[in-house]
Amino acid sequence: MEKNLENKLSHLGISVWKNRFQEVYTVSELDMYLIDDCYLFIFGTADQERTQNDKEFFLNTLFKSLYKETKSRQINPNEIPDISHIFIFNSEVPEFLADFNKDNIFVQLSMESICSSRETKTDFLNTVKEIIN
Repeated sequence: MEKNLENKLSHLGISVWKNRFQEVYTVSELDMYLIDDCYLFIFGTADQERTQNDKEFFLNTLFKSLYKETKSRQINPNEIPDISHIFIFNSEVPEFLADFNKDNIFVQLSMESICSSRETKTDFLNTVKEIIN
């Protein structure tokens, strides 16, 4: 929209909504973990401040609760043909996931929000169990 027209509308009391800036992530900028070669967990920007040990402890606890044994740090999801579900912690769906079935992408709270109370931990675990099992 032209700036002049926007100013005129603003003067009349009409707010003009602008598109929110959407962050674009590359594969190398995100911490991604794979369990059982088919479930991908991606940490968003809210969890970038967390240490690698914190993230791995969180995921190890989750994997044990799900009775899963195989966990690996994965860099390129395009190299994994068998991804069935993707869990993204507090982030927009990255562009490189555009080809995946949207019904199998689940945006969750941040790791910090999940761990903030017993109720949110339980809700998160039940949600993941329901999806995976």
